Amino acid sequence: MNHTPPTPIPARRAWLLDVILIALLSVPVFFFEVGKRPVTSILEERVAITSREMWRAGEWVLPTMNGEMRLQKPPLAYWLVEAFASVRGAFDDVTLRLPFAFLALGTALFTWKMGALLGGPRAGLLAAVVLLTSALFVKEGHMATADPAMLFCASGAWYCSLAARRTAGGGRPGPGAGLGFYFFLALGALAKGPVILVLCVLPFLVEAIVIRSMAPLRDLWSPWGIALFLVLSLSWPAAVACRLA
Repeated sequence: MNHTPPTPIPARRAWLLDVILIALLSVPVFFFEVGKRPVTSILEERVAITSREMWRAGEWVLPTMNGEMRLQKPPLAYWLVEAFASVRGAFDDVTLRLPFAFLALGTALFTWKMGALLGGPRAGLLAAVVLLTSALFVKEGHMATADPAMLFCASGAWYCSLAARRTAGGGRPGPGAGLGFYFFLALGALAKGPVILVLCVLPFLVEAIVIRSMAPLRDLWSPWGIALFLVLSLSWPAAVACRLA
């Protein structure tokens, strides 16, 4: 009796199945009744009030809360909610929470990609499932605050840094991965300020000191990337300064 070996699933098809599975797992975790939970956190209330006032006024530069200017926090969380409100044409709890549910899904996908790079597709899928069942991550994914945005940006920066350092064949890192690293750094700065540099740059400095080599920093060195980071991260403060002047 002849036994024909099973045909292996193509890599792209297997990765697509993983993405679909992670997305399906995220639906009951983050998207089911996304607007039903009441807003009880003062952090969420600040985001809700500020983004609602910006949306009603058509304002994208100067955040206000209860009519008073609020420049203590970067604006990315407000922008996300305002953008969703502009698309939906309404401001409610669904508009408030939905952007951060998508950010949580994006963080899970970046975790899957990093796990796949380090240990293969099965390790990547397992890493994403573990993250989706972590209580603190699930809690943050339900809240309209800057933390889910910063976590998404940090995971994106870490994935791009890992891709840049793991170029196939040991060649030079591709420019896309390096630029992606600085792009997510800039978004993180717009989400929660310079703390993103502590999360995503300081570890490479420590590694370079410990191993006494500039290789960890050399892999991510990109003048164009640094320029991109400066332009994006300083665009909002510059716009605020111009408006106030």
